[in-house]
Amino acid sequence: MDCRGQQSRPETEHQADRGGGGTSAVAATHPALGAYTFCFEGEVPLLFTENETNHERLFPGQKNESPYVKDGINDCVVQGKQGTVNPGKQGTKVAAHYRLKVGPGKSATVRLRLIGRPLPARAGKTQIPPSCFGPEFEKTLSVRLQEADAFYRSVTPPSVSPDAANVMRQAIAGMLWSKQFYFFDGDNWLDEHHSNPLHSGYRASRNSSGSTW
Repeated sequence: MDCRGQQSRPETEHQADRGGGGTSAVAATHPALGAYTFCFEGEVPLLFTENETNHERLFPGQKNESPYVKDGINDCVVQGKQGTVNPGKQGTKVAAHYRLKVGPGKSATVRLRLIGRPLPARAGKTQIPPSCFGPEFEKTLSVRLQEADAFYRSVTPPSVSPDAANVMRQAIAGMLWSKQFYFFDGDNWLDEHHSNPLHSGYRASRNSSGSTW
């Protein structure tokens, strides 16, 4: 889960499971979008950072606004650097660190669920119900799969072979995925990279991608 390109960014924070349900969860809050809960099956470690660029790495001489930049999750997982993620378990970017061993020809499933409401609390302690991944979860997933199958059947010519239909489905899914709103603040981006010729602090540099735009 990451929160990018917004003036008021959602904050995410770990919610300890006091209900004994064996589920990890993150509370996400935003002044306009409200409260959400992101549940992860199993008691999995959650890695938090800020969704900010590592300026110290990309632009020598610049300081990071936070010690926990977004590539800190990669550094923690790949290089074992525990200090690159926030020990306070909060930030604007979070990842669940699952460790799975998958044998040849085998598969593994990780179940996640985003809920459009905060979890209930009792005596100041968050209660994560086991039903997050109960029958209701499986029923909803099954219905969504049926809806997706029906949609792709409706747009696939009957003369297409099963293999070609599968390729077509993947291609259309990619097109649908790309139809998202992405807010790009050009002035803000140029200022962060000291590449805005209309503002103070501008310096011409070929090392900053897009600085010639």
